[in-house]
Amino acid sequence: MYQILYDFFEKSLYFIGAVVAAFLACTVIGYILMKSVSKFLISTKPEWGVIIKSGGVYPKIAALIFPVTLLLLGQIFPQDSQNIVLRLSYLILIILLLSSMRALTGTIDGIYRLYPVSKTHPIKGYLQVVTIVVYVVGVTVGIAVLAGKSPFVLLTGLGAMTAVLTLIFKDSILGLVAGIQLTSNNMIQIGDWIEMPKHSADGTVVDLSLTTVKIQNFDQSITSLPAYSLVSDAFINWRNMELTGARRIKRSIYINPTDIAAYSEELRDRLENSETFGRYLRGKEISTNIGAFRVYACEYLKNHRGIHKEQFAIVRQLEGGELGIPLQVYAFTNSIATEMYESIQSDIFEHLYSVVGAFGLSAYQKPSGRDISGRSRV
Repeated sequence: MYQILYDFFEKSLYFIGAVVAAFLACTVIGYILMKSVSKFLISTKPEWGVIIKSGGVYPKIAALIFPVTLLLLGQIFPQDSQNIVLRLSYLILIILLLSSMRALTGTIDGIYRLYPVSKTHPIKGYLQVVTIVVYVVGVTVGIAVLAGKSPFVLLTGLGAMTAVLTLIFKDSILGLVAGIQLTSNNMIQIGDWIEMPKHSADGTVVDLSLTTVKIQNFDQSITSLPAYSLVSDAFINWRNMELTGARRIKRSIYINPTDIAAYSEELRDRLENSETFGRYLRGKEISTNIGAFRVYACEYLKNHRGIHKEQFAIVRQLEGGELGIPLQVYAFTNSIATEMYESIQSDIFEHLYSVVGAFGLSAYQKPSGRDISGRSRV
């Protein structure tokens, strides 16, 4: 009985001593490493240092020293308890490695995003695939350690589970394939303005991951789409507009057809002698007042300070309908910023609406019930 108690206390002291020594080694070495690495990064790559620190990588890496030290000290344990201590150390090491994997991949992605190449070739999806593989292997090895079996025996058994794993990770596999297609074909980048009416998405791509594409809409809401939906469904990417620096105007003024008349000499003389219209209309062959207005609008458009001079600008007449005869302004502004774009567009149409009456024309407006009731009383 005495011998049993003595052996128990001896093993307990060994174990407690090993744990305390491992904890002290983890604390001291981890502190020294964190200070040294942090100081080095601040002096060479300060932006890296900020990302690594905010990602919580330092304490997770320092924690790995604990099971490593325990493994080294496990050799001094009595033979009958050495196996248990080593298994426990391996298990702790595996758990800590798996827990640090997420922080490590997040930090790698954060550092990678500091460089312009990350916008055209994001790696977040690939890092997530690596994380999944590491988790599967880690859990398998952990089970093997607890069971005292070779991990290769369990890993070979995963072949029979392929169908089950494919079903479980269906979205991840589809997302990975879609991510490869999106990036290899340069279909989408972080920072692109995309529009996908089917999913009520209209805004900037802020994140590309293995399974999800996050879009920050212009109303500041976030739309999360499956990555494969951008391959299977149609979407609009406005990147080329941003690259050219030209944003399209495509809007119509509807003219009342009853106001259209021949371009009389009186109207011609009055407009061509006008300081506002003369320089745009003199010497032009015009047969109707709507034609004169179209010519003036087109020339005014080409000379407007907000219109892109390297892109074409026209005012064209479209097929008439119940809303009147549309004169469509089709041009490109020289600014893609929403504030400037809307300001230029509004300035053009405010001017055209203000001068349409000088041509003997009026903008058509469909009569309301109030208009009809007012006429009937008269």
